[in-house]
Amino acid sequence: EPPEAHYFDIPTTIKNIRSCPQAPMAPTPWRFERTIEAASTNSNILKKFDFEIQKATQHITNSLLSYGSEFKPPHVLYPLLGRHPDFETIISIIHQGVKYPVSGISEQERLKDIGFMLNRGNHPSTLVPENATALHKAFFPILPDSIKDILDACVTPLGVVCQWSINELGQRIMKRRVTHDCTFPGPSGYSCNLRIQTELLKDCRYGHALLRFIHGIHDIRHHHPGQKIFMNKTNMDAAYRRIHTNMQAAVLAITVLDGIAFLLTRLPFGSSPAPPYFSVV
Repeated sequence: EPPEAHYFDIPTTIKNIRSCPQAPMAPTPWRFERTIEAASTNSNILKKFDFEIQKATQHITNSLLSYGSEFKPPHVLYPLLGRHPDFETIISIIHQGVKYPVSGISEQERLKDIGFMLNRGNHPSTLVPENATALHKAFFPILPDSIKDILDACVTPLGVVCQWSINELGQRIMKRRVTHDCTFPGPSGYSCNLRIQTELLKDCRYGHALLRFIHGIHDIRHHHPGQKIFMNKTNMDAAYRRIHTNMQAAVLAITVLDGIAFLLTRLPFGSSPAPPYFSVV
């Protein structure tokens, strides 16, 4: 049972959770190298499962592709998160990955959109030599010809967003982030984001954090005018990539680069459902 609200020893609870052993990752036949050979191997495995990607990727439990493999089991997390108002949603994400509330399109529209995206390619930012390192992330490769055979699969163009950040020394550095342009439509007029039923999404709770920080700084300075104010900056990229998307959501935003198609099985930067569900966790 989660502890009573008036007494909650968070450090001890977290320590107990961390001490719980976790089963080692099971070996998997899937390959993750960015090569045609790896893509061909994965496409052949999908073919053996009649391109039913959910069945193909989840038939081996506790593998890198298994939902929740980055998390402790729900019963272990319960003492810490059991009183969370969205605890059931968190458990659903762990067990099934993030599902997108998406409306359908016709098969004719889907195939036409796939052909258009394959011919068009990615955004110009992916061709900038300085952005090449950001693009070499380990996604799940398949052959582009397999996309049309996967139920509901669509193609999304890639881009690279450049923005200023700071390092651990407080120095200004350029940060490059790979993005899925899930709003860019094909000939059908639809895209992953444009098909999302936004009224079914959770509220996004962290979008106005900067305003809260500014108000907090103002309040601290008002009450303690002579004291130094320290702030901590935490990079959430890695945490974002620990949350699985459900495979039926992942196939809505397949990308193609250098003749290889990639499925991102974690939350992508660029899909509108990702921030609300990440804010829940």
